[in-house]
Amino acid sequence: KSLNSVVAKTQWGIEILNQDKELAKKLSREVYDIYPDYVQNLNLLGTVSVLEKDLPGAEKFLERALELRPHHINTMLNLSRVYFSQNKYTETEALLTEVNSSAPGEGNIIFYAVTKIKTRKYQEAVEIVNQYFGKDTADGSALTVTNYAKWRLGLPINQEVAALEHEFKELANNFNYLN
Repeated sequence: KSLNSVVAKTQWGIEILNQDKELAKKLSREVYDIYPDYVQNLNLLGTVSVLEKDLPGAEKFLERALELRPHHINTMLNLSRVYFSQNKYTETEALLTEVNSSAPGEGNIIFYAVTKIKTRKYQEAVEIVNQYFGKDTADGSALTVTNYAKWRLGLPINQEVAALEHEFKELANNFNYLN
């Protein structure tokens, strides 16, 4: 493979992103100028935009990537976090519904349940967590989500409310690119 190919430049950009954001940005822009519809590079451009706190720019690149390759899990996860970071919870929920139908994992399930809470679907949040983790889970994030949702539903919980609100806020911030 030529080091000047779009694949090589994109891969190099991905590999060096955390060490040299500016070089990764330059490489991804070069690839974009040659082949604007290369999905892997659109994801890289979205990540560079996130690092620059340009969420509308990230949204544009990631939405285009998803148009070109619908159902691409990595793109859907990246875009869902961009939406979440912009308080676009309905859009986040739609993507996470699809992600969790094919790639459920602890982090994805928690993110989905947090999003359900953000859209005031408290009972659904409890059901999602219980279905994946079980009702007797000891997982801290799962307990935070279910206790918070139950509290919002007016159900009794065995936790002080201020501490619970703080825990939920901290958990939700894990999915927000701006925090």
